[in-house]
Amino acid sequence: MSRDRDDSERTGPDGRGVNVSPKAVVSGVALVILLIFAFQNTRSVPVDLVVTSREVRLIYVIVGSAVLGAIIDRFLSWRRRRGD
Repeated sequence: MSRDRDDSERTGPDGRGVNVSPKAVVSGVALVILLIFAFQNTRSVPVDLVVTSREVRLIYVIVGSAVLGAIIDRFLSWRRRRGD
């Protein structure tokens, strides 16, 4: 026989309730918005680097900038926690 459980009772693998932080929800929504924006911008654009220039699809520029920004954010927050 199956146990009757209310759908409002969500449990994780350890049997306790699953809590999702507001930070995780906001990050997830921001990621979805970024991906929608990136996939709508797939045309090629000129990118001027220090020593050269090339044509790159805009989706790569958008996603690459987001990833680079996330890496810099993690590095700076790590340095702040260390106290440097």
